[in-house]
Amino acid sequence: MTPGGPPRTLDLDFGRVGVQICFDLGFPENWQSLASQGARAIFWPSAYDGGFPLRVYAFLHHVWVISSTHAGASRIVDPCGEILEETTDASPVAVRDVNLDYVVSHWDFNMGVPDRIRAAYAGRVDVRAWDAGAAHMVVEPTDPTVTTDRLQEEIGFEACSQYFERHRDAYRQIRERREPAPQNARHGTRAQYAK
Repeated sequence: MTPGGPPRTLDLDFGRVGVQICFDLGFPENWQSLASQGARAIFWPSAYDGGFPLRVYAFLHHVWVISSTHAGASRIVDPCGEILEETTDASPVAVRDVNLDYVVSHWDFNMGVPDRIRAAYAGRVDVRAWDAGAAHMVVEPTDPTVTTDRLQEEIGFEACSQYFERHRDAYRQIRERREPAPQNARHGTRAQYAK
């Protein structure tokens, strides 16, 4: 990577990541570029702690944001924008296991998904929903033998990106004065707002 060059992802043994550095916080297009390239985590070393924008980037792009800062707090922010760990004067290191095999899913048609996952995979998969108004949840296996592909196939839920892309296609067809194709969602015929 060189200054002024395009942001690039790195494929590591634990997943695809990106890096933004300090002043890069002010360039949303670079964060979007890394997310579009499939980054699952973006590391952000910086002279300052970045504050709220790091949470925004995590939520908007559904990526982990992991910071290491010279001043203020270093943080581990989950793909829904929630701070899971951060440094303090008493605790100068933030530590948490992070699985880059996760899914951010919308609550529509998936109200019962957390209960189904907990019943079938108790203690092996973390399902987190912080802000009900944001209508998103993170599904993150904590057992290395469980994959999100397996969970999605078995329980029938999809990532927000899939859900929104189906709607983008439908809206495009409506604007073209065509009848939208039937939506084939993994949830089948589950009710939109019921368990």
